[in-house]
Amino acid sequence: MVIGEVAGRTQLPLPFQDETLQVMNNKERAHVLETAIITWQKQIKAVLTQDPESLLKQGQDPNPLKEIEFWQNRSRNLEHILRQINSDRILKYLKDLERSKSAYSKNFNELKKEVMKAYKEADSNYTYLLTIAGLFEDLVGDSIEFPKLPELFQPIMHMIHLIWDHSSHYNTTPRLVVLIREICNAIISKAKKFIDGGMLFAMVTSGDNEEALTKLTITYEVCTKFKSAYYEYKSKVKTPWNVTANAVFYKLDSFMDRCQDLMQFVSTIIQFTKLSRIELGGTKGNNLSLSLNQVYEEFKEVVEEFKKVSFDILDTSIKEFDEEFLKFRTRVKELERRIGAILNQSFEDLDTIIAKLKLLESFEGLLSRQILHDELEKKYIVLLDMFKTDLIKVQALFLNGKKLIEESDPQSPIPVGMPPVAGTLNWVRGLEERIREPMEKLSDSNKSIQEREEYKDVNKLYISIMKMLKEFEASKITEWEGTVDASSEAKLLLPVLKKNPDGVTMMVNFDQALVDLLREVKYLLLLDKDVPEKAKEVFAKADTYRQQTCQLEYIVDINNEILTTLNPVQAPLFNERIERMEEQLNEGTDKYQWVSEKLTEFITVSKHEVTEVNKLVLQMKNAELKIKQSMMKWNKPMMEKKNKPQSPYELYEGFSANFDSDLCVRMKESAKDISATVSGLGDILKVQKTSAEWQEYESYVNCMVIMDIVEAVKKSLEFLKLVTSYQKADPIFEINLLLDEEDKCPAFSPPLINTKVPKGGEKVDPRDKSVRDVIFSLIATFMQLAAYFIRLDGKKTGDFLKEITDDFEVSELVTCISNNIFSLESAVAKYSTKFDEFQFLWAEDLEATFQNFLDTSTEKVEEPVEEDDEEAEERQKILNRTIFKGVATTLPPLHLFDAEIARLTAVEGRIAEISDYIDINWIRIKSDKLRQSLNEEIRRWIDKYSSYLRNDLMQKLANLQEFTKAVEEGIKDIPEGTDTPEQKAQLDKVMNLLRDMKEVYEMSRKENQNKQTMIDLLRETVQVLKKHGITIDEQVIDQIENAKSSLKDINTKSSEARELINPLQTKETENIKAESKIFLKSVEDFLGEFKANLPYDTTEASPETINQSYALIELYFDRIGTFEEEAKVLKAKEALFGLQRTDFKKLKEYKNELKLLKYMWDMIAYVEGLFEDWRVMPWKEIRSTEDMIQELRTIREKVMAPTHPKNKQIKKWGAFRALEERIKQMYIVLQQVDKLHSDCIKQRHWNQLMKIIKQEINIGNPNFCLNDLIQLKLFDFQDDVNELHALAAKEAQMEKQLIQIEAFWDNTEFNLEIKKGTEIALLTKLDDIITRIEDDAQKLSNMLSQRKYVKYFEERVLKLQENNKQMNSVIEWWIKVQRKWEGLEPIFTKDDIRGPLPDATKKFEGNSELFKKTMKETQENPKVTQACLVQGREEMFEEMYNEMEDCNKSLKEYIESKRKIFPRFYFLSPEQITDILAHATDPTSVTIHISSCFEGIKTLRFIKPDDPEATVPKACDAMESRHDPELIQFHELFDCTGAVEVWLKRLEEHMQKTIKHILKIAKANADTWESSPEHTREKWIEESPSQIALLGSQIIWTEEVRNAIRNYSESGSESALKECLEVVKTRIGKLIERVRELTLTRNFRSKIMIVITNDVHGRDIIERLIISRISDESSFAWQSQLKFDWKDPDCQISIAGWNTGYGYEYVGNIIRLVITPLTDRCYICLLYTSPSPRD
Repeated sequence: MVIGEVAGRTQLPLPFQDETLQVMNNKERAHVLETAIITWQKQIKAVLTQDPESLLKQGQDPNPLKEIEFWQNRSRNLEHILRQINSDRILKYLKDLERSKSAYSKNFNELKKEVMKAYKEADSNYTYLLTIAGLFEDLVGDSIEFPKLPELFQPIMHMIHLIWDHSSHYNTTPRLVVLIREICNAIISKAKKFIDGGMLFAMVTSGDNEEALTKLTITYEVCTKFKSAYYEYKSKVKTPWNVTANAVFYKLDSFMDRCQDLMQFVSTIIQFTKLSRIELGGTKGNNLSLSLNQVYEEFKEVVEEFKKVSFDILDTSIKEFDEEFLKFRTRVKELERRIGAILNQSFEDLDTIIAKLKLLESFEGLLSRQILHDELEKKYIVLLDMFKTDLIKVQALFLNGKKLIEESDPQSPIPVGMPPVAGTLNWVRGLEERIREPMEKLSDSNKSIQEREEYKDVNKLYISIMKMLKEFEASKITEWEGTVDASSEAKLLLPVLKKNPDGVTMMVNFDQALVDLLREVKYLLLLDKDVPEKAKEVFAKADTYRQQTCQLEYIVDINNEILTTLNPVQAPLFNERIERMEEQLNEGTDKYQWVSEKLTEFITVSKHEVTEVNKLVLQMKNAELKIKQSMMKWNKPMMEKKNKPQSPYELYEGFSANFDSDLCVRMKESAKDISATVSGLGDILKVQKTSAEWQEYESYVNCMVIMDIVEAVKKSLEFLKLVTSYQKADPIFEINLLLDEEDKCPAFSPPLINTKVPKGGEKVDPRDKSVRDVIFSLIATFMQLAAYFIRLDGKKTGDFLKEITDDFEVSELVTCISNNIFSLESAVAKYSTKFDEFQFLWAEDLEATFQNFLDTSTEKVEEPVEEDDEEAEERQKILNRTIFKGVATTLPPLHLFDAEIARLTAVEGRIAEISDYIDINWIRIKSDKLRQSLNEEIRRWIDKYSSYLRNDLMQKLANLQEFTKAVEEGIKDIPEGTDTPEQKAQLDKVMNLLRDMKEVYEMSRKENQNKQTMIDLLRETVQVLKKHGITIDEQVIDQIENAKSSLKDINTKSSEARELINPLQTKETENIKAESKIFLKSVEDFLGEFKANLPYDTTEASPETINQSYALIELYFDRIGTFEEEAKVLKAKEALFGLQRTDFKKLKEYKNELKLLKYMWDMIAYVEGLFEDWRVMPWKEIRSTEDMIQELRTIREKVMAPTHPKNKQIKKWGAFRALEERIKQMYIVLQQVDKLHSDCIKQRHWNQLMKIIKQEINIGNPNFCLNDLIQLKLFDFQDDVNELHALAAKEAQMEKQLIQIEAFWDNTEFNLEIKKGTEIALLTKLDDIITRIEDDAQKLSNMLSQRKYVKYFEERVLKLQENNKQMNSVIEWWIKVQRKWEGLEPIFTKDDIRGPLPDATKKFEGNSELFKKTMKETQENPKVTQACLVQGREEMFEEMYNEMEDCNKSLKEYIESKRKIFPRFYFLSPEQITDILAHATDPTSVTIHISSCFEGIKTLRFIKPDDPEATVPKACDAMESRHDPELIQFHELFDCTGAVEVWLKRLEEHMQKTIKHILKIAKANADTWESSPEHTREKWIEESPSQIALLGSQIIWTEEVRNAIRNYSESGSESALKECLEVVKTRIGKLIERVRELTLTRNFRSKIMIVITNDVHGRDIIERLIISRISDESSFAWQSQLKFDWKDPDCQISIAGWNTGYGYEYVGNIIRLVITPLTDRCYICLLYTSPSPRD
């Protein structure tokens, strides 16, 4: 069996060998064989029960090759089994079992038959399936790409069909089902290779949605084609395939459904992706676009969430997909609803049908989704209604426009600038285009909409209108062709010139009809229309006529200009020439026509004649202009304000130098040029210089020069007045405030006013000229301008100085400048008083003041001390001793010194607060020198007090030391006895010293009566000095501290000396003391050597010096150790003999000091090693010094910090200070290196640095290193390098900004947009330019404020600043002018406005032409700089604006006058009123705005005038409702004549009379309601206007209810109100029946609805009255109702005691909402505040 399994075959196990079986008995042998048979049966049945469907049932996905493989294996296995069964051995076993009559023998034989049958079936099936194996291999393998699989489906199904028809076994349903399912598995497997879930998500992520959709679509189509092939062959087979589709395609259908879901997923992504590109328009466009974008962002989140699934989305066995996809679709539907809401809002927000159609187009693709599709269906109905409305409007526009065109109305729709016929055709084409595009879009957008009746109606209307437009277009062309011949030949025979009405000037006589003809032909040809031959002939000569008219216009313009521009002084110089010119031109008025052959010759001669005269006129005007321009050069200030203030001397000298060297010379040249120009002009004109005409002309020119000189002087004076005005913040002068050396008081240099009178012969230094003198010197120089120009009148000599000085404005300016000087002097005098507190510094003598302090303070503190003569003498002896030599024995108390020094220090602080300068009005006062002088003075005072204390301290300390030293030396020499005089003298000396010591010691303990010791006073003095910043050496402090111990030590030694005198003292004690003294002496000698030899103050730090220092330190460490050992021995002896121990603390201190010295040299060695590494670094390799600086900073802050415990003592040593200095220098050098390596440092900065240090720097040398830079000692120029780097950084920053500013303005152009209806381009979108100008102004101002840094670019910055200011100013005026022009231009082109405002019209036209010319130039060259920096442009715009403002003011005054006549004009905007007044002669045009005056009236119905020559109707007979179509016939014709405001006022009264008239008739008819079938209320309502129907019903209701209440109150009839209620209900019922009729007109239906609303309200009121049982008219329930009573001939309104008459204002057929009790309460409030109730 194992062998069979290994071979893939069923191997039947055989029992024992035959020999073994032979030895068994029959029973045993039968049992063994039966057991084998049972095993064989199980094996064979297991093979027979195998089914090809088993793999499918197991959940596997076998392909059709597995089917073939199954039948192949089955066939071979069964064949092998048969071979075994039929073997001799098994046959023998079966015979043995038959012999033994075993039941298993028969069963096994039956099983053999089954095996044979199964074998035949398997072999047959395998044989048939082999025919299709090749196709299955192609299906399963990779030889055929997935999209080409359908090529295999037909062959495969064909082979399956053949097998089904011919096979005897493989034609069963199970076999077919398994095979088809396996084929489906193969297709699905191949499809998953073509596209899987990961690939799909990757495509979606990368944006390849279309490719993903294509792959899914191909997959779905391939599966569909297989199913189609299956069903195709299923229908062909003879024996039907009784198989359900679910049985064979269950899995394939699931896979296809999954593909469909994913196709929907990808399609949704594609559709929603379009949301990111949709921009919605309309007023809500921005917000809706944001909402749409938010929807898209949420959709992306939904997609990302779906993509997070962890399974293969194409695996149909995973059911979680359905849940996830359901979530996705649910979320998408929510988003679709939001899109639908946004689409609906945007649709409602848009006004035009084109915009709505474009909106739907932008959502193309998304609209196919069901939710949006349902919403879309409604929108197309709306679009059809809108388009239908638009078609009706176009139809109305056409009919109205056609009427206006036929009547040649000025308001006709012909475009401005186009001829009538061509303009008409162009207008018609515009209407065609207006309706064609929407119709095409509607036709193409939604095919289903075309089946609706609404679309068919719209289409019919569209076709009808298009036909009407085409017919009108053809008729206009035919009509025009008939008029061509009549308007051409006759007009060409007119003279070419004619006189203007003024009888002086001329004009070209080219008839307007010819111009119209040429224009019509030109535009018709552009519109591709045929024109008559005669018109073509005339048009062929259009260029000739144009040239002739242009030349004649040129001639006539020159002629007219000469005649009109020459003034009475100029004209007499050209009399003869003008007469000849006029004679020539008169021939054009009576001799030459447009068809004349010699017309060209006439034009040539006339042109020459006119040109010659004009040439001379122009030469004269040019000469005058040249004189004007020559004088204009001086029409500016002669001096300029400098960037910084100057001293008066510098300013005046600079101005004088410029005036003398440049201005003076140029003035003289200008004077000569003017004189030569006038003289030359006389020669050119060839006039007699002595003639009266010429002399009068010279006087005229002379006056011109005088006026210009006055203006030039005024400019300079105005400038001087401006810069000396106290309002100005920038000073022009700079003067110094300093301490006068002679007077020792503050004084100004130079002075404001000269107060010093020079002595005889003494010259005043120009530098000492006062400010006032300089100002008046400048004024005198300005006046000198008049002295350089020669008079041109009859005098011929002299100058214009007298005219200048006599000029009132010049005198006034000089007075103003003088007043400014007085104001300045007052302000400066006030400022000077702030220095009064420092007056004592220069007013008092320091020495005298200090001596007075000593005297007065000592007297105050000293108090008399009672002493007897002996004590005083003894005290005096003590005071005369050495210790008190040179010191003050009676000092003022220290607290007085402290207070005085503190006071002076406070004054010093206030002096330090004095600023370097202060700007007062227009002058800068520099007070730094005064502050410096005051600082020096106050320091002298402070030093006087502090140095006195310090000197006294030092002297006392020195005396004390000297005294103690003397005592110490004296008591050392102790005599051995008193035997000799020398010994006695020596003993006296010692005793004296011991006594003195005792007395001084006692006295030092009670000095100055305050019980303070001398040492305490010294300490307090040190504290006072330190408090005020006086440096006291630590050594002095140590000496003070040691002085106390010294006194104590000396006192002790004195006591010891007394004991030595005692003869009991042993000689050994004396020896010990002597030895001790010797040792101390040796120690002191050593310490002296210690201080002298060790390297405390060695400033050098070379390696040799460092090694030597280390050697010395080590040597002295050893010697100190030796002394310490000897001291120990000596102290032991003193202790042994009871002597006081000698103190050797100095040795310990010096040992510690030696350690500190070693520590200091360790620091020096480390730092020098670090520096040595840095010095050799090449310059070019130093990229950053940050790490080096940080290293030094660490050393300074952590190692060498003053607060470091070890540094407190060593900081006084010279070597340490030298190290600090070297570190400081290196720190500075590294900082400088970092700055000098900056990119902003240019060669000019290096050159500047070399000038500063006066050395060459070759940074280009490759060997240049850090040490070379150190050798330059740049640390001595730290401030210079810092300043240079700051300068370079600022310059780099400025240069970058300047380049950006210049580049921007070089490329910036104005945005221009053609104004609708004109050819004028206007400025638009100026915000960015204005913002940039403001930003640049701030930047440039900031640059200039940095005077120190802008110097290199100053000229460049000033030029940009000037340009910037001019551009800003020009644009501001330009915008004002443009806005004003836009508002006034359409107004002043109307004749009805031009007539009443002739002056304003003329002024506006002149400015309008200038503005148009400027805009045309700007359009040709839109560069901002070139448009704004034109000379005089700012002044031009300013003048234009002022004149246009005058025009606007005149217009407003005109409008206000009309409003006063007709107050309803206050309801209208000025633009509406202007339009009305502009069409005042055309009432039909006025009615466009009538609804703004009368809310209920839309328009008036005019009657065609009887006069055939009248073009505009003036009478009307009806008014039309503004709301629903309702026409109210006037009770009589209304005449719209007279001023428009007058007839509108009359119209108001006429309207009221008409309503009142109609109401009266209606009321009379209402009284007969229901009197006959012809007089029903419904018919009355139909015949009455809506307002009258409502008002009449209210009047009738009021009468009926009032009568019912009266009946109730008078007769007690409770049914009266109920009967009235029934009547009202009946009327409501009848109206409801009528409103249900389908044939009602819209107007009638609206009226019925309004009346029903009112009737229902009346019904509710009656019901409330009945419930309340109202029986009296005075009841509030009735009084609170709004009641309308007819009191012939008027209607009265009442409510709650308030009564008024009806206003009769026509309101039209307006919709009325439901009325509630709240409405009644509102009526009460309104009627008490409004005289005109609204129905």
